Amino acid sequence: MALLDAITFGIASEAAGFTATESCSLTTRSDKVEATDEDGEFASFSFYNTNGEFSASGYGSTDASLGGEITALGGLTAGGSVFCSEITTEESAEDFAKVSVKGQFWSGIT
Repeated sequence: MALLDAITFGIASEAAGFTATESCSLTTRSDKVEATDEDGEFASFSFYNTNGEFSASGYGSTDASLGGEITALGGLTAGGSVFCSEITTEESAEDFAKVSVKGQFWSGIT
């Protein structure tokens, strides 16, 4: 397999309804519990409470709203519905207006 077949370049699709998506990120984490036997030796483990954050930044407007679901994740896949928790608008004398969106998800919550 060639290296170019194994990596992805760019963003698969626009995120959060931006006119032009600059970047997007998805972080997923899970809690872990470990069990030991009567000798105190490691016996088993289990992961639970999968959750995480999504963030995206881009130019133009966004269709995200606080508390609403972010459905366009730029080709990324979350473990549940992503709910918008923050929208930031940044204006600069040297760049176009930029918007950033952050959201959270929990496994099984839609």
